[in-house]
Amino acid sequence: MRKMHAAAIIPAVGLLLLASACSSSSTSTTPSEAAAPASSQAAAPASSAAAAPAVDGTQIMLGELPFDITNYCGTKPMVVGILDAYGGNGWAVGKKAILEKLSAQCPNVTDVLYVDSNFDVQQYIAGVDSLVAQGANVIETFDAFGQAPVEAFKKAQAAGVLIGNGNAIPGDAKVPADVTANVIPDMQQEAEMWVEWLTKATNNAGKVAYIGGPAGNLFDVPSLAAVNKAIANQGSGITVVTPEPVAGNWDPAATQQAVTGLLQKDPSINGIISTYTATIPAIMRAYEAAGVPYPAITGQSASMETVCEVNKAVKKDPKFQVQSLDGSQNLHALSLAKLFAAFQGIAAPELGPTDGDTLISYPSYINTLEGVLPACDNTFPPSADMSGALTKEEATAAFAK
Repeated sequence: MRKMHAAAIIPAVGLLLLASACSSSSTSTTPSEAAAPASSQAAAPASSAAAAPAVDGTQIMLGELPFDITNYCGTKPMVVGILDAYGGNGWAVGKKAILEKLSAQCPNVTDVLYVDSNFDVQQYIAGVDSLVAQGANVIETFDAFGQAPVEAFKKAQAAGVLIGNGNAIPGDAKVPADVTANVIPDMQQEAEMWVEWLTKATNNAGKVAYIGGPAGNLFDVPSLAAVNKAIANQGSGITVVTPEPVAGNWDPAATQQAVTGLLQKDPSINGIISTYTATIPAIMRAYEAAGVPYPAITGQSASMETVCEVNKAVKKDPKFQVQSLDGSQNLHALSLAKLFAAFQGIAAPELGPTDGDTLISYPSYINTLEGVLPACDNTFPPSADMSGALTKEEATAAFAK
């Protein structure tokens, strides 16, 4: 009988090196040079199993998935492990619910284990070891700590436990040797979309600040470099006034404080790139306090609070422009599907490569320049990200737990 419960944490020690979440709607891949260990090779997809439909399973969509998970269930019993870097916000609640929903569709999934490391790298590494010790066959995770957990991933894979990562850069981990699946945003594609949008939203005259996550994370520096490259590629007239990513910690309070400091130095900043658009209300508050008109804001990973506040703001000021690229929870669904296929020996080329990273792009969830803005629904928690593959009923049940 299937069970769903939280796994016990075994103490471990690691180094904190933060990596990121989220980002854009086409697909590309990069191959890895690494060879798989014997355990990974044994679990690699084999053409002898039933073939899945020839669809593009890597096309990230809003509110739904482009593949049927039951095509990858196979018949071998599986224990699924879900490892969260931080499970305490609405984005993580929704992601976990999607993974549990997909696991429940496979009758041969006998157990679903869950670990929330509470944004503690030591607990996160211990979580990998704990899930392995408790019999997980596959572990789907969001590596928010970069390089630090990679040795634990390698150890798990060597023991025959397959690791799938989504949304964050797992240090120098290679597919399939160190992780079986790595589903991450195509940073350059995302940057091109942001720059094209900001160029239009600021009439080619944007002074743009880049607000990111915690200092030292592995996402923001290459992402900002991609933005500057996109500006050059497009011959855009916008300029980035922050030579380094500004640490907003993917947190509303820290983001508001950071933006307040920027406006004290330069109140003419009229464009913002935020790598966690759930903090847009905090950015708006900083501009209100400074008595400065709202900037054009783009980025990724919105929340219901963002949707509701933007709806109110554009009614008062139709010139206020916002874009958010979303569907980031669905990367983890794709990661899980790739894990199932690998463990079951099912050939699934439609899910992306098995010998390198799977790069994806996100669609626009919010784009006021094109009149794209979801309706506000205050029945959900403010931090809920409703761009993932959950129905309203499924999301309501998840947030009621």
